[in-house]
Order: sequence, then structure tokens, then C-alpha cells
Amino acid sequence: MLGNISVPLVGIVDTAVVGHLDDPRYLATVAFGAATVSLVLFLFGFLRMGTAGLVAQASGAADTPTLGLVALRALAIAIALGAFVAVLSPVIIELAIGFSGKASTLGDLTRDYLYPRLWFSAATLANFVVLGVLIALDRAGLALCVQLLLNGINIGLDVLFVNGFGWHVAGVAWASVVSETVACGVGLWVLSRELKRRGAVPDRRALVTSPGWQRLFAVNRDIFIRSACLVVSFYSLPLIGARMGEVVLAANGVLLNFFLLASYALDGFAHAAEVQAGTAYGARDRKLLRQRVRLGTRWAFATALAITACYALGGHHLIALMTDIESVRVSASTYLFWMVLAPLTGALAFQMDGVYFGTTHTVTLRNAMLQSCALYAVLLLICVPIWQNHGLWFAFSAFMLSRGLILLWRYPSIERTIPTQRVH
Repeated sequence: MLGNISVPLVGIVDTAVVGHLDDPRYLATVAFGAATVSLVLFLFGFLRMGTAGLVAQASGAADTPTLGLVALRALAIAIALGAFVAVLSPVIIELAIGFSGKASTLGDLTRDYLYPRLWFSAATLANFVVLGVLIALDRAGLALCVQLLLNGINIGLDVLFVNGFGWHVAGVAWASVVSETVACGVGLWVLSRELKRRGAVPDRRALVTSPGWQRLFAVNRDIFIRSACLVVSFYSLPLIGARMGEVVLAANGVLLNFFLLASYALDGFAHAAEVQAGTAYGARDRKLLRQRVRLGTRWAFATALAITACYALGGHHLIALMTDIESVRVSASTYLFWMVLAPLTGALAFQMDGVYFGTTHTVTLRNAMLQSCALYAVLLLICVPIWQNHGLWFAFSAFMLSRGLILLWRYPSIERTIPTQRVH
């Protein structure tokens, strides 16, 4: 949880730094640009999620050689995908600006933000792999240190580049690039030492010749589809908000930091579920799996209630910390109610995601996401024309809630794949 919470703190600092500049276009651009980067890079979230599930199962089965093979394969895929994103970055940027409908007012600022972030995306993708492996090996403390290093550098460079050098939006982007690159180098060094300590350094020839690629690609394919649906749904918030005006776009950007802070905190339980469910599943222990899922779910909801209470009591103060533009403050306060509900509507989805990632039941995970997206699309068509931004947030809340309920309903199918004789 601590490692995860540090991630959206970067976005909060980004928002606060540009939110106190004299032009709301800077805040709107960072909100839109950050969502675009999330859309592109989170499509490849399987580099963390799929890797963590496979490593956790190998750990539970005491299959040491597979640990290093999974990590090396995932890193090779991360580098290749980073190069692919860099080559396509001009196309991605122009499509994003075109879809936003703000080419004339935000186009140049958006390019200043997106070009550095996309060109150096390989470091971010490699960090996904590092975090996935460390978490799966139950080394969350090391993962936290890497995240704190990344976020500390990013926060310091944000202030230096934006307030010190006057680089505005470009300064926010370059602060992220430098911090991600440094954290990538340190993370790879930490990971290599951890694998050596466990005797999990594979023969490099086995990286190509040994079996396992087919399963890795099958798991990653399903997670990719799931992630694509999720980030497109997430991206719809600033995309639709942009068509309601720059003030609403900026306000939604502020509120997204509430959602991200809650989701990353609750995702800590998802990461724990990946490890705990994955190792129990790898050991073929149905009773242990059930105990761990129940315990994690109870703690996830208790934490969600605590976050909801904090937002209800201090939400307006957090908005004021992120921007002093009065029109944006008023707009964000109008829709704060949905952020108070967000931890409760999303808690089950995050927790069950972790269970399905850890057990690599990714087909069910993919299908549940497709069903929830269909519901979300219908609600957008109905609610946004009637209730505008309230309708947008209502549809998104229903989308998150439906994901968790569908996955909970399908959970018994995971237990049925474990032989009953291993229950004790």
C-alpha cells in the first residue's frame, strides 16, 4: 500500500505545481496528457500483473529456475514494446489531440508533455516488470524503496523544472522521464541481486529454447485486452470532460487524483492477493486460497471505508491544495461526492483483480471486463446527455462496481480447478 500510494502522489504534486500557475490551460494539459500516457502505458500493465502471477505460482511450487526465466522474458518484451511506443509516438499524440477537440488551444502544450513521456516509455515498462517480480517474491519493501526513489526525484525535479526553470508543462514531463529512468536502473540492479540470492539466474540459452513463452503470451494477451478496456474507460473521463469545457476538464483532472490515490492504496491489497493467492494456487491448496481471499477482502473494504471517511471530511481541503483557480475549485467541489463513493465502489474490483492475476485465470478476468465495459457504454449514452458530468461519474462508478460483482460471482470456478484431495 505504501509503495502504491506514492505513485499518485506524483500526480498530485504535478497537479499542485501547475495548478498554482496563472493559466488553467497548464492544469488542463497535464490532466489530459497524464491520462493519455496512462492509456498507452497501462495497455502494457500485463508486464507487471502477468509477471507477478506467474512468478508467485512458480514460487509456491518451489520452481526456482522458472523465476528468472519469467523475469527475463518480461524484460525483453518491455524493451521491445518501449521501442514500439517511441516509434508510434507522433501518431499517438496527434490522435489524442484530435480526439480531445482542443487542437487549437491545447495542442502545442500537449505535444510538449507527451513527446518526452512516450519517447522514454521503455524505462516505465521495465519498472512494471521489476515491481511485479519483487512483489511476487514477497519483497514489497524493496519495491517500496524503488518507488520512493522514483517519486522523490520526480517531486524535486517538478519544483525545479517548473518553478525554477519556468518550463511549465514540459518541465513536468521531463521530471517524470528522468525519475523513471533513474528508478529503472536502480530497480534492475536490485532485481538482479535478488534473483542471484535465490539462485534463480537462468541459462540465457534457455530464454529462447525452453518452453513457457506460449503460456506467457496467452496470459498477457488476456490481460492486455482487459487493460485496454480499463484504460479506455478511464480515458473517457478526461476525453468526455474536455468536450464540456476547460474548467470541467481541469476539475476532473483534480478529482482523478482522488480516484488514483484510493485505487493505488486499494491496489496494495490486489498486489498482496496476487502473491498470497498465487502461492496458494501454485501449491494446489484450496483451503489456504479461500482463507487468504476472505481475509484480504475484509481488509480491503475496511481500508475503503477509512479512505471514504477521509475524503468526506477533508476533500475540499485537498482540492484547495491542488489548485487556487477559483472556477476549478468550485467545479471540483460540485462533483466531490463521486470521489467519496469511489473507494467503496472500487474495492471489490481491485481485490478480485489480484486474485485472478495471481491464479492466472485471465480468461474470466477478460470476459468480466468486457461485460462491464458494455454496461459502461450504455450508461454513458443514457446518462451524460441528461446529467452531463454527474452522468459521466455515475456511469464510471457503476462500471467499477459491476467489475467486482462479476468477478466475485465467478470466483468458485477458480477453486474448482484445484483437486479436492489437497484440502486439509
